[in-house]
Amino acid sequence: LKKNKGFFALMIIVFMLSSLFTEQPAYGVTNSFIAASGGSQSMLALNSDGTVWGWGINQNGQIGDGSTDTRPYRVKVTGLADVKAIASGSTHSVALQKDGEVFTWGSNFSGELGNGTLKESYHPVQVTGLSDVKAVSAGSFFTVALKNDGTVWAWGNNSSGELGNGTTKSSITHGQIPSLADISSVSAQGT
Repeated sequence: LKKNKGFFALMIIVFMLSSLFTEQPAYGVTNSFIAASGGSQSMLALNSDGTVWGWGINQNGQIGDGSTDTRPYRVKVTGLADVKAIASGSTHSVALQKDGEVFTWGSNFSGELGNGTLKESYHPVQVTGLSDVKAVSAGSFFTVALKNDGTVWAWGNNSSGELGNGTTKSSITHGQIPSLADISSVSAQGT
């Protein structure tokens, strides 16, 4: 037994440390994740029940749990239901609900939340005036949405013309990208 004492102590330490990096119990939650998206500092996961979960560094509130606390385990994003798609920018997050409404949270340095302000949000906020969306994507500091009619809408950082509107002026509200019609998918990356 004395020979194994060190082994058992090591196993207890490993068990305790591993609990820091595993999910904390969320009773009544089915772990049936269908999508994941990673930003530069955090991750999101979409559960089949339409809930969104996040973990990682949370300095801008991009996990969406109402705090800026780092989360080494999954926590539920507050205020969302019936989500069908997620996307992660560098430090902001996006969710698309089944009803076509878009929600964003986290950093808002260049208006990437699309809520008419430059104030970051630790909770999901609705992108007002934008509906009937079928897909979303997030660049580092901008966001893109594809509507069911095939038009593409964008907001946030535009220092390199990311918004496709012929300027390099960032936007805190969504705007349609001219000359894009009958588009079937969107993907954003970079600044």
